[in-house]
Amino acid sequence: MSESAPAREAAVAPRARLSRELVLDGAVLLADRDGLGGLSMRNLAHEIGSEAMSLYHYIPNKDELLTGMMDRVLDEMSPCAAAADWRASVKAAMVSRRAVLLRHPWAADLQLHGLRLTPSRLRHMEALLATLHGGGFSGALADHAYHAIDISVLGWSLWEARFDALTRTAPADMAEAALAAIPRDAWPEAAGHLEFHLHPPEGPRVSTFDLSLDLLLDGLERLRLETSTPR
Repeated sequence: MSESAPAREAAVAPRARLSRELVLDGAVLLADRDGLGGLSMRNLAHEIGSEAMSLYHYIPNKDELLTGMMDRVLDEMSPCAAAADWRASVKAAMVSRRAVLLRHPWAADLQLHGLRLTPSRLRHMEALLATLHGGGFSGALADHAYHAIDISVLGWSLWEARFDALTRTAPADMAEAALAAIPRDAWPEAAGHLEFHLHPPEGPRVSTFDLSLDLLLDGLERLRLETSTPR
């Protein structure tokens, strides 16, 4: 696994010896702060204390830059580990994946833009498929399980990144204003839903992500048992 984000930030310092790794780390930091819209060779060169033209020796084009950035993010994630319990292995890996994508909210969008199947990406694909096959999934069910898990976590990460961006720029009283604008007699369920989020019950709560991941894995386990049970 690659170095942590704080260690990476410390490594990106002005006048540091230029390398492909330093350029990519600087690009990740820049995207974390300003989003992909703020990423340019000029801005990146300023970020790492270099000249824009010098970067092209290490990163020849935009596609190579984005692919390398995605690889740096993927290398922060923990792939599925070989284990007797396929479900626990998959859950740990998907929790890691979501946490990393929350740290880099631009990466979930980038993952959908047809970047190459690099070794970093293939390592995660291979580990998840091997875990499913080792857990008793085969044929079409293994394919469905792989895509259901992959899409679920990526979809959650996309939604959370977009929602977080929305709430950062929204007025502090946005939820209260929305609730006040809803006629409760016409929309009682919607009003009650907003009220729940404004005043949640006390005590520990299971996150909706954890709940949905558990439900998905429970359903896949049920299907696995059904397809493997002799009739």
